[in-house]
Amino acid sequence: MAKPELHRKTEVEDSNSLKGTLLSVGILGLILVGTWLGVFNLFLQR
Repeated sequence: MAKPELHRKTEVEDSNSLKGTLLSVGILGLILVGTWLGVFNLFLQR
């Protein structure tokens, strides 16, 4: 039987991946909050 190959990531690779994920989620959150505030401002102005 063939042995299943396990790919073990190093701690550095995991850390970089999580930092990239955090940055992406943060940017997406800022876009959503900015859009919400813009629409809310339009609502208040009318």
